[in-house]
Amino acid sequence: MQGKLTQSDFPLSRTDSHLFSLHQTSLKMVFMAAILAAVVQVLAGLSAEEVQVEVTFTPVRCNFKSEDGFFLRYHYNGTFPDGKKFDSSHDRGNTFDFTLGKGEVIKGMDQALRGMCAGEKRKITIPPHLAYGDSGVDGVIPSGATLVFDVEMVEVRDPTEEVPNVLFWWLGETPTDAFGDMDSNKDKIVTKDEFTKYCYEQVSEEKGKFLPGRREVDLIEDMFHFQDQDADGVISFAEFSGPKDHDEL
Repeated sequence: MQGKLTQSDFPLSRTDSHLFSLHQTSLKMVFMAAILAAVVQVLAGLSAEEVQVEVTFTPVRCNFKSEDGFFLRYHYNGTFPDGKKFDSSHDRGNTFDFTLGKGEVIKGMDQALRGMCAGEKRKITIPPHLAYGDSGVDGVIPSGATLVFDVEMVEVRDPTEEVPNVLFWWLGETPTDAFGDMDSNKDKIVTKDEFTKYCYEQVSEEKGKFLPGRREVDLIEDMFHFQDQDADGVISFAEFSGPKDHDEL
């Protein structure tokens, strides 16, 4: 009885073998490309389901970063992806204040504001299910809306830490004539620029420290206005309540 024929009875030529190998390689490449495309599509879908955070400004100094339970104050502009504005704290002239991680804001914002420094700015994109979902907000936010927030953190405060009642303090020996040191042109008045420059010099030289958790520009503004008692835009020798050389009188 004649046996069955097998592939070994018809060996491939070198050319046929090479073509067969190329065909197998091509199939593998097509298969891998299909898998890669599927993975990219899945990752894109997952990315769209998560909060997107872009840090647009980072302050030079960061005393500490926000954590759940911290008190935060921040300004924001809220828009839709097409740029249409639906809300802004700047328009109201007041910051939004809340405690992080307590469910006082939408879920996406609770996530996006973690790890922020005072003075830091972020662009935050929140998908619908982490914002207002299918319910929306009547007359303001439609159902299923993605929200975009430009946020500037104004204050980050740990409520468990005792906050000093001063906005700035010296780390070492207090200078004997801070007014004279500020008054760079010796005209017996200190301008806002002179005051600001002096404060930053003290910090950079590790001679002084700002109150942590607030933007330095805000602290300087508050300190300057406190010293400028007649609100004329400069601090006179008589107004200044800090260390000064009384021989200058």
